[in-house]
Amino acid sequence: MTDAAAPGGGDGATGLADGPRRPVEGWDFILDETTGAGIPRPPRWMRRADTPAVIALVDRFVSGDRAFRPNVNVIVERPHQILTDLDVFTVRAIQNMQGGMTDMHLVDVQPAAIGGHPGRHVTSAYRSGIYALALEQWWTVIDGIATTLS
Repeated sequence: MTDAAAPGGGDGATGLADGPRRPVEGWDFILDETTGAGIPRPPRWMRRADTPAVIALVDRFVSGDRAFRPNVNVIVERPHQILTDLDVFTVRAIQNMQGGMTDMHLVDVQPAAIGGHPGRHVTSAYRSGIYALALEQWWTVIDGIATTLS
């Protein structure tokens, strides 16, 4: 995930959560020009356009329309001013997940450095139909812009 910046703003720094962006052989780097968010795309994965996420990737070789498909999503949003504090954003995001995900269980919340900025790494579990799923998310709030990778 790269740093989120308002269009035409920000410090221009981009990088993965664990350091500078590094090329991965055979992978493309998907960049959203409007938000500046970007992630590497594995060769078997395709970009989805039917979602409000800035970037949404799914494994294109999972069979069946109703089958669970591993996916990666990047969401960039400008939350209400009260939610631009990272701790407040974290509490509200977890509350929203608990209210909207069946049997959501919070496993862990840890501080994380994301592109050199403070962020959170959240691990949770929930049910979706017949599937029991684990969800990992990383998020940060920079200059009033929240970026979430899940």
